Amino acid sequence: MTAAGRTALGSALRREPLIVAPDVARALRAEPGAFERFERLPVAYKRIRLGFIEGARGRPEVFATRLQYFVRMTAQGKRYGMVRS
Repeated sequence: MTAAGRTALGSALRREPLIVAPDVARALRAEPGAFERFERLPVAYKRIRLGFIEGARGRPEVFATRLQYFVRMTAQGKRYGMVRS
């Protein structure tokens, strides 16, 4: 990318650290093997999945469903969504 492009994008190029909400981390730790597998996932995948889950934070039933599915799939070592192996 050129210097002009970097200037135009400004702070949009900076990556904020990935922060996992305490309740999400607890759910991952509660399922055997889930947290260890979660830590090995690519950061981009974790951002997408956590963003999808957090997007339902204001709808408790949907949030719980999304979180449970993510934890279950992660514990099984599976990724889902628009993922190409």
